[in-house]
Amino acid sequence: MKNSTSLSAWRQRFPTLALPTTASFAGFWAASFVGPYWLTATAPTTISLAGLPGWRGKRFLSNTSAINVLASGDERLLMQVTVMPSLLDGQPALVCAYGSEAPWPWRFVRDEFREMSPNEWLGMTVLDVPGLCSMGWPFVLKRKQ
Repeated sequence: MKNSTSLSAWRQRFPTLALPTTASFAGFWAASFVGPYWLTATAPTTISLAGLPGWRGKRFLSNTSAINVLASGDERLLMQVTVMPSLLDGQPALVCAYGSEAPWPWRFVRDEFREMSPNEWLGMTVLDVPGLCSMGWPFVLKRKQ
């Protein structure tokens, strides 16, 4: 699926994918923005304005915690990782959530993942806010060695 694929195509693909099956996913996973041009062009600025300038991906510290990695090498906003029902389709997803202690807007954000391959996951950023939790904003995480 190409980066220029429509937002609806990425949203339709997510429910067709399975829960990640990797026994251990600790390590760095590089992010890339996918979807229509307007989304891939604006996502870095939006994330920067929300407090993650130069966001490059996630470092999974274990199968239960992760942290965001920035281009500067800084790591910010610890996340709890768990398997729970997706807000998008109700099926199991690997979820990274920031929790109620996180700064605004992150306390309302969660990233849900399904596996495209063992080393590449489709992520959907979901706002856990009434009226908005049925939308997902796609990105891909790829394991780096």
